[in-house]
Amino acid sequence: MTFIVTGLNLTGPILIDYDTAIGALEKAAELIWTGYADVLIADWEGVQYTPCEFVRLFDL
Repeated sequence: MTFIVTGLNLTGPILIDYDTAIGALEKAAELIWTGYADVLIADWEGVQYTPCEFVRLFDL
């Protein structure tokens, strides 16, 4: 499965893919910590979740 993490800061958008849910969640947390806004994680079907929703739905 591939998860895609997206975010936005003053320099522009970022898009990074991960093979694991944990990796995607860790990157999302890092982006938020470093000042990115609108951080979302998309699943293999393209459905986007906030990091909080992602944790609940994927039972992490």
